[in-house]
This record gives sequence, C-alpha cells and structure tokens, in this order.
Amino acid sequence: MLSLAASACLGLLSCSADQPQGVIRIDDSMFQPPIDGIYGSEEWTGTIVIGDDRTELAMVEVTSKGNGHLTICSQMFRVYDSHGDLDLFDPSCLDITFVDLNNDGYRDLVLHGEIVESDDEEVFIRRVPVLQVYRFDDNLARFELMPSLQPGAIQAPSMLWD
Repeated sequence: MLSLAASACLGLLSCSADQPQGVIRIDDSMFQPPIDGIYGSEEWTGTIVIGDDRTELAMVEVTSKGNGHLTICSQMFRVYDSHGDLDLFDPSCLDITFVDLNNDGYRDLVLHGEIVESDDEEVFIRRVPVLQVYRFDDNLARFELMPSLQPGAIQAPSMLWD
C-alpha cells in the first residue's frame, strides 16, 4: 500500500478537468464574476461527490482584494492569495484536488502550491512549498488535517480557517 504522501503526489499528477480515476480538481479557470457581486470579485459553486453516500456543496469566493477561500462541509480553507500583503500564493490559487488517498471510499482534500514570502518593504524573502492533505472523516462529516506526510516534509500552517 502506498504511503499517504506518495498517494497525494500520484493524485496530484493524475488531475485534470475531466476528473479521471475519481479525481476532482477546482482551478481558477472555473471562476466567474458573481451576478450581483463587487467588481473584481470571482466565485465558483459546485457539488462535490465526497463518497457514494455523501455529496457536498462547495464554493470558492475570491474578493476584489485578491484573497479567497473554499467553503465545504461548513469549513473554510484559504486557497487564494494574490494580494501583496507580505505573503501570497504562487500560483495565486492553490491547486485544489479531491481524491481518495486512503481507499476508504471518500475523497480527501489536497491543497498544493507555494507561499512567496516578503518583508514589510515587499522585498522577496523566500518561497515555501505548501502541501496540505485533509482526510475526510465520515463520522465527523468534515475534513481533518493530516499532521505529517513524511519525515522532513515541509509543513506550512494549516489553510483551514476555524
């Protein structure tokens, strides 16, 4: 059996818009201006089949200031940052992937990208890779952060907003 880290990497490599092998991916090419929204804001709304017996409404909202989040299962995940306020994502929208990594019949959530850190003067400091894996817990009906992918893995702060 593959480790969770290896499964996450394979899941990310197999992603595409047509959802092969049970993989669902959301990216910023799917975002649209809201009907009565603020100029410059974008959103996406859709249904994610988490498992055979569970479907959840999902929404990505991006503000006109360039910050955004994914809402699913009554949880909010920071997934978009193009606003030059110390740190931003590269690409601006983290890769958002739903894929069953542990073969429990439920799709887990993988967020992947980089944080570009800068100081108060907007001088580049460093790039920090982000790979966050949230396992879907059917008993709690929510995603739970997997604390460690592998020894030595760079673990950025959780993207979950409680």
